[in-house]
Amino acid sequence: MVLNIVATGASLKGFDLSQIPKPIMAINYAFKYVDYDYLAAFDNPVKYKFPIDERLHTNYEWIDRYKLKCNGWSRKHRREGIVLQDNREIFGRSGSLFCGINVAFKLGYKELVVYGADMALTDGYCHFYDDEIVTDRGLINHYNRSFDRHKNTRDYILRQIERTDKSIVFK
Repeated sequence: MVLNIVATGASLKGFDLSQIPKPIMAINYAFKYVDYDYLAAFDNPVKYKFPIDERLHTNYEWIDRYKLKCNGWSRKHRREGIVLQDNREIFGRSGSLFCGINVAFKLGYKELVVYGADMALTDGYCHFYDDEIVTDRGLINHYNRSFDRHKNTRDYILRQIERTDKSIVFK
């Protein structure tokens, strides 16, 4: 089973997202731009106004705090790698993309195709929906540090699943 994951990297700027086949998992604000089946949004969904329905996958913490009706996952132990055991615990050391990847495996998907996981500023933009290039030096440094952590996480996860029946292709 293949799941297509749409992240928010600027490499998708101008890309026809309607050409991505279903099923689709949107990461954070990508939900506004694709017809998604799942939404992985692990920041506060109330604060950031993510749609709260049966498609949302988020932290148990938010579900408990706001009595939400959606899918909850535990990042309590802040695991370094993907959690493949059959439980509600998932990877917890990085952003919504990696949490979403873990959720996808928990949902039974074996092959993941990830679009827009740039892990870099692309032509000066951070997200495909941004209208302005990032010019603030402090913000650029912040993004670059985050992207370095994300690249390390990506590489770690790819090594972790090498000898499993799971695969991830980053496009």
